[in-house]
Amino acid sequence: VDCIYRRAPDGTWLYNPDNMWSAPLVDDEPVIETLRATLDLLLHPDDRLYCPLTVGGHVDHRLARLAAERLGRPLLHFADYPYVQNQEVGNLSDGLALEVHPLSPECLRLWQDGVAVYASQLSAFWPDEAGMRKVIAAYASPGLRLWMSG
Repeated sequence: VDCIYRRAPDGTWLYNPDNMWSAPLVDDEPVIETLRATLDLLLHPDDRLYCPLTVGGHVDHRLARLAAERLGRPLLHFADYPYVQNQEVGNLSDGLALEVHPLSPECLRLWQDGVAVYASQLSAFWPDEAGMRKVIAAYASPGLRLWMSG
């Protein structure tokens, strides 16, 4: 479940708006291992795995990256959107090779449609759905930036 809904063994909430942008707490180690094990079961040897670069520092994105990295396979990292609008990638990409992948109009539309599903979160980042679509289209030009490891 999302970080704001996870509890420690004693029943206290693990995260709140003040600490959900920090490193994972030790109580989240089982979450990381469960994610890693699930990915390991589901992925085929030739599958490409994309994971967040963790721009913005959201703890759930960090958990996903840690789990993916523990698989010991090549990864493609994407800059966490929309957080990358306001923050630099910085040292999160150290040791990774940048590639730019053009997006077809259909892929861009699917990305925008996926974001639009989270209607309750739109107003946190954009004035409205049309604004979101415009900003994502601008970000995605000339293509999606991916950082490769392995």
